[in-house]
Amino acid sequence: MAHRIVYALQHGTDPGNMFVDHIHNDKDNNKPLRLATKLQNSQNRNGRKNTSSIYKGVCLVKATGRWRASIRVEKQFKHIGVYATQEEAALAYNEAALLYFGEFARLNQINSTSN
Repeated sequence: MAHRIVYALQHGTDPGNMFVDHIHNDKDNNKPLRLATKLQNSQNRNGRKNTSSIYKGVCLVKATGRWRASIRVEKQFKHIGVYATQEEAALAYNEAALLYFGEFARLNQINSTSN
């Protein structure tokens, strides 16, 4: 609730029915803020914690030992591809996220140790 008040004070307008989104996903920092729909706000989330990969949208296919990239768009999971490394799969996820979500995409920060 506090971030809605801060947004109104910063921009001089009531956010109304819109969601107030923390651009850098830092809930303790009330700058910068932007208005978003519920869907846009949900696209700007971090990945799940209990997964086989450290990257959002990437999971290990145990049967093959390869990494699958997928993305959820309009309540549907879309298969992006299967890759040899989780970094390759994370890069593929990033491309798809930018395509589907634009500025609201939460991109993976790829570790450069395997590149």
